[in-house]
Amino acid sequence: MSFSRVVRAALSLALLLSVSVAAGAAVFVSSGDTVWRMDDGLTAIEAAQSGFTGVAALAAQPIGSVLIGSAGSLQRWDANLTGMLGSANFGGIVAALAVWPDSTVGAAATNGDVVRMDPAISTTLAITGGAGSPAGIAVMPDGSFVLASASMGTVFHMDSGITTSHWTGGYGVLSGVDTTSDSQTVIGGSGLNMVWRLDPTCTFFTGSMSGFPGVTTVKVGADDSIYIGTLGDTLYRMDTAFSSFLGMQTGVGSITAMDLMLDGSVLVGNAAGRVTRYDAGLTTVLGQYDFGVPITSLAGEVVPEPASLTALAAGLVGLLGLRRRKS
Repeated sequence: MSFSRVVRAALSLALLLSVSVAAGAAVFVSSGDTVWRMDDGLTAIEAAQSGFTGVAALAAQPIGSVLIGSAGSLQRWDANLTGMLGSANFGGIVAALAVWPDSTVGAAATNGDVVRMDPAISTTLAITGGAGSPAGIAVMPDGSFVLASASMGTVFHMDSGITTSHWTGGYGVLSGVDTTSDSQTVIGGSGLNMVWRLDPTCTFFTGSMSGFPGVTTVKVGADDSIYIGTLGDTLYRMDTAFSSFLGMQTGVGSITAMDLMLDGSVLVGNAAGRVTRYDAGLTTVLGQYDFGVPITSLAGEVVPEPASLTALAAGLVGLLGLRRRKS
C-alpha cells in the first residue's frame, strides 16, 4: 500500500470541509538510466533526468518529492526533477520502495538488505539483511509492512523496526505485493502463474487463483479489488475473494510496471515502451504515451508540497486506520 489511499481520503475531506489544497499531479516513468515526469493525462513530457545506472523502482512522498531506486543508490528528487534532495548508498539494486503517510521510506535491495529511513533519506531508522531479492514492499494499516522476496518465494511481515514477526513461503518466484483494507496481503507469483491472499499475520494463505500467464505485478484498489498485470498481453481486475472478474483489458502487451492514481485509475507500462492509463473499471483508456523503450517502473502521482493536505493525511491515520472500510 502506498500513501495514496490516505491522500485520497484527505482530498475528499478537504473538499467536504472546503479546505484549500494547492496540489499538482504528475506521472513518473523510468527506463534504463532515465526518469521522465509527465502530466497525468500522458500527453507530454514535462521534465527528464538521466544517469541513474538502471532505475528499478520509483515512489512518491506526500511531502512532494520522488524517490528513485537504482543500482547501488537511492535518490530523492524534487517533484519537478530539477534538483536532488538526498541520496543513500546500497550494496545492490534498490528494486522495491514503500512510503508511509509521514513520508518515511522503506527500501529493499537485491543484496537482501531492507532499510527504513527518515523522509529525507539521511538517517537509517532500521535495517536488516538476508531477505533475498525483493519483489515489493507494502505498508499495512497499522504501520507494519510486508516484504515479498522474489528469489526466496517468501513473504515477511515486519514491524516498523524491521523485526520479522511472521513469514510464509513456498510460493515460487514472486513478482508483486500489496495489502487490503482489512490487513490481508495479496501476492503474485510469476513462477506458478498465481495470485494468493494471505492472512493479516502472513502465516498462511486464505485464498488463491491460478491461470495468469506470467504474473508481473499486483495492486489493490481503494475498494479492495485486485489488479493483476501479466506477460500475457492482459490486465485483469478481480474481486478480493477471487470469485469473479470485475474487468479486463487485452492487447496491453507484456506488463512490466503498474501503479494506481489518486482517483483510482490504473497506470500500466509494458516491455514495448508504452504507458497507458485506464479508468478504475478497465473500460476506458484515459491516456497513452509511447516511449519506445521498455518501462521499468512507474510512480502514479506526486502532490508537490501540500502542507494542508499532508496535515490532513496525518490526522486521518488514526481515524481511518490508513484505509477506507470495506463496503
